[in-house]
Amino acid sequence: MIEVGTLVHWTICSLRKRTVSMQRREGKVVAIEGDVAQVKVGRRIVSVELSRLRLTGEQSQIAEFIEGVREAHSFEDVIRKSMEGSDARTPDSQ
Repeated sequence: MIEVGTLVHWTICSLRKRTVSMQRREGKVVAIEGDVAQVKVGRRIVSVELSRLRLTGEQSQIAEFIEGVREAHSFEDVIRKSMEGSDARTPDSQ
């Protein structure tokens, strides 16, 4: 549970032309007002929605994204697809 004094992290996403950038930010919750936390990051205090925050030690959104990409393009799938493509070009089919 996130409360004042909790160490948290969250992910910031930005888009520039054709590049998507994801950055992990970390800080300490100094206040909570409704659904928004005030988080101290270095010398600054920033407002972040509670729903975006994760406890330190939990998997980040960046890690989840990379894991999802790896699962969607598993090594076995890549090999199977390359084999399907090569089946159409075997010498027996000529």
